[in-house]
Amino acid sequence: MNSLRTDLLYALAAEVPAVGEVFSPAKALRGMLEGRSTYRRGAAVDRALLLAATYARLLDHLNTDYGACPEPGRKRFDTALKQHASQILPEQLVFAAAPSIPLTPAVGTVSFIWSLPAEFVEDLVRYAPPVVASLEDEGRVFTPLGNVMSAVLAMRRLPGKPTWVRQLQKSTGPRWSILNLVTLGRATLNPIVDSNRGRIADVAPSLSVGQLLMGSSRATVARGRNRQRTLKGEGL
Repeated sequence: MNSLRTDLLYALAAEVPAVGEVFSPAKALRGMLEGRSTYRRGAAVDRALLLAATYARLLDHLNTDYGACPEPGRKRFDTALKQHASQILPEQLVFAAAPSIPLTPAVGTVSFIWSLPAEFVEDLVRYAPPVVASLEDEGRVFTPLGNVMSAVLAMRRLPGKPTWVRQLQKSTGPRWSILNLVTLGRATLNPIVDSNRGRIADVAPSLSVGQLLMGSSRATVARGRNRQRTLKGEGL
């Protein structure tokens, strides 16, 4: 995992704190992606697993709808952040076009995103706020360079809802396409999800959300939740 490109890792998990918190689920997720997490219990790790599961399912749907995307060119930019978080509208977020991808309807992707409760998506975006840069000569628009999948969720599920972001100090030219992370994201996130299915089912806010994230039946998710709570009760 340590050989993964740093710009792609930053796009999946930029190590910034959750909004209004001192802990960082995105930092915990970065540790998982790099294979250096101990998966100890705690709010940051539990929320990182929810991020991993949601991102993985979203990327799976994008892959089904559009197919694999070639590895993108390296993005070089200064990661120095402005001191405080700020709010923008999701409509101010822009991505690069993906000209080699046919413009077919993203039926599965759209259905998945709109099946997620808005309150849950708001929580995810707060856990891993998008890291954005202003675009030169393009007015008040921003491109996501870190925690990119949170930005995708906000843009598609929370239109018109002011969204917390962390802004880079310098404007930039490079930008990601929504599809750039499909190959790397699925390869790195799916093993994390597969090895933590019971725990993800347990920390999901509801059975229905657990079903969406796991792609499993209600009964399977319920059994996973019950087993995890039994283990916690036994101090395991």
